[in-house]
Amino acid sequence: GGVMFDSLGWIPQVDMLYRAPSEGAECGGRYLQEGHSIDEWVDALNAAYREGLKDFRRQPSWFAGEERKRGGEMLLCLTSTPACFSRSVVVESMIQAGMPIEEDPRIA
Repeated sequence: GGVMFDSLGWIPQVDMLYRAPSEGAECGGRYLQEGHSIDEWVDALNAAYREGLKDFRRQPSWFAGEERKRGGEMLLCLTSTPACFSRSVVVESMIQAGMPIEEDPRIA
């Protein structure tokens, strides 16, 4: 994984859906206050992961209603660049199409 600028301090929301967002969709979740520490960010991410696991335990099977979903989809989103709006610290990469991308000077 890697950390992109938009990832810094971002905490996913538990009701994120595991699918590519439609054009113009806005990323859910929240950002920690400016000036947060890495430890505060890690603690908040770990709390979000625990919430995602609880959500999965409540509804582990896929169900169809207005849209197909299940508990814990937020955890799946973190394995998908599109589903988490390129904010995942799990799967983002400094390589795209086999070529390194320019490092964002704001995170260098």
